[in-house]
Amino acid sequence: FYFTADGRIDFRDLVKDLASIYKTRIELRQIGVRDEVKRIGGNGMCGRELCCSNYISSFQSITTSAARCQDLSLNPQKLAGQCGKLKCCLNYETAAYMDAQSRIPKLHGPLEFEDGLAYLMKTDILREIMYFSYDPSSLANLYPVYAEDVWDIMRMNRNGEKPESLKVDEPSAPEFVTAVGDDAINRFDEARKRKKKKKNNKGKKGPQKS
Repeated sequence: FYFTADGRIDFRDLVKDLASIYKTRIELRQIGVRDEVKRIGGNGMCGRELCCSNYISSFQSITTSAARCQDLSLNPQKLAGQCGKLKCCLNYETAAYMDAQSRIPKLHGPLEFEDGLAYLMKTDILREIMYFSYDPSSLANLYPVYAEDVWDIMRMNRNGEKPESLKVDEPSAPEFVTAVGDDAINRFDEARKRKKKKKNNKGKKGPQKS
């Protein structure tokens, strides 16, 4: 028999009573919430069977740093699994993100160009592209620069040199989108209104001919 509890529970007397009744060896083992979900099973948000009940035999330590290095929104509802702990799958791509981040420079200030200062606004980690803007308070005009080119610009700035401009290329928006706002409950309202309107139009009949 497996059970979960917040603290330690002494079941020795109960085990003795059960053993005397059933004439067999009785074991009661306390397990954690992850082991509980592993035994119960179910499907995750991805639609697949839970990794813990499918193939994971031992649980590894998972921290919020795995989510931070992947630039994930620190939303407890999205990061927690059915056990209430951080999802095991957060560790799957952490190594790939950390490898990509090792090739991305860490900026402690803006890049210097002849036409002004360029501020880092966003980073596409896996594609190793950094997006800069001349206006630190606006995301309207972002200029993509590959990480390897940012290294060269940083070396030029340290030597007192300034590239001409980022405006040689047209500004472009990142190809990834933020997850902020996904939890808004009114995100279903517009779809429901469209469905209801479509249903009403379907029920209307045209003028009858006599």
